[in-house]
Amino acid sequence: MRAPTPFMPRDLKDRVSQQALAQFGVALVLFTPLLLPFARRMAPPMLVAGALLLALAVQLRARPAPVAGMRRGNLFAWACALFFAWAFASLAWTPLPLRGLTQAGACALVCAAGLIVLALAPAPSALLHRIFAGALVIGAGVAAVDLWFGSPLAAHVRGAEEAHRYNMVAASLLAMACGLAARADVSPLWRAGAFAAVATLVLSSDSESAKLALGAALLAGGLARVVAQRALSVLVAAAFVACMVAAPWFGDLAEPLATRGGAFLEAGHAGDRLEIWRGSGAFALQGLPWGHGAGASLAYAHGASGPVGMSWGHAHNNFVQVWLELGAPGALAALVACLALAQGLARLPGALFPQACALLAAGALVALVSHGLWQAWWWSALFIAVIAMGLTGAKPLTFRDP
Repeated sequence: MRAPTPFMPRDLKDRVSQQALAQFGVALVLFTPLLLPFARRMAPPMLVAGALLLALAVQLRARPAPVAGMRRGNLFAWACALFFAWAFASLAWTPLPLRGLTQAGACALVCAAGLIVLALAPAPSALLHRIFAGALVIGAGVAAVDLWFGSPLAAHVRGAEEAHRYNMVAASLLAMACGLAARADVSPLWRAGAFAAVATLVLSSDSESAKLALGAALLAGGLARVVAQRALSVLVAAAFVACMVAAPWFGDLAEPLATRGGAFLEAGHAGDRLEIWRGSGAFALQGLPWGHGAGASLAYAHGASGPVGMSWGHAHNNFVQVWLELGAPGALAALVACLALAQGLARLPGALFPQACALLAAGALVALVSHGLWQAWWWSALFIAVIAMGLTGAKPLTFRDP
């Protein structure tokens, strides 16, 4: 074997290659917004691929520093592990074990990949941060142009889909846009332009939940600038407790607001949602204390034994669906994970606090009124937003000689 030259020792070559591999893993994750208009479910495979590359970099004697407070013993990670462990245990009594396994398994894989990236990724360069903002602009622009004028290329790549084809894309890009962090080496115009492009797509789409989430993000981000960080974090924790405890009765509690929402909420099928929430909540109470099992929402949606409101296939409310499928143990694990998020919110650097509140508000609102619990693409979008935001506080990747 050829001896290394004195100008580039072998160990230095190894370090450079490890650094490049790790940065490529981060770049792969941050490129995701660019692909969503053409393949709306690309977020999970991109996140998993990034995690695999980072794990490979670690195996090559890399030792990255943890980022954004991700440490061993992290309460959120442990709560997620308990949540998925119970979900898999519930496959023993769910009416659709294979369906439950694929749904819960996909989300568990995404959660593990997201935590791996958060724990192992190096801080992205200013260039990567600009690329992420540019990917958001291009992704939102392509989707908006297709909504306004139609695009034969996008239609060909995307294939035949339902009329609401960009609802998922709009919600995902909105979550990711909340992850654009304030950095001294990146102009505010990059962040403002990217968020404006995503907001334009959201307002152009027919996703009423994404529009509500946009309003919630702006409101929460504004409040975070005027309310004390610890006080607002306590309010967030209290809101999570209230949402989880009251979830089985959410339909009745939301009826006054939904009936006064006018044409906007009616366009979002508020009446149908109330029926779904009532039926799902009643069915969740019947399955206490253990729940009906992972994937049971879909099983009862196509059977005669479920309530009328279950005809949609899932509860359109993550808190209700947790109670329905995983019962009290699942609800407790999910609540601990939510409280861990609120605790982490209180410890964030002040510069990250407003955007973290915006992301949490947008994600929580969508979880309350729209997507199902086992949507791996939505879990991925939230993790990518946290990765883009949390990596800005990371230390550079460091290496140890063997």
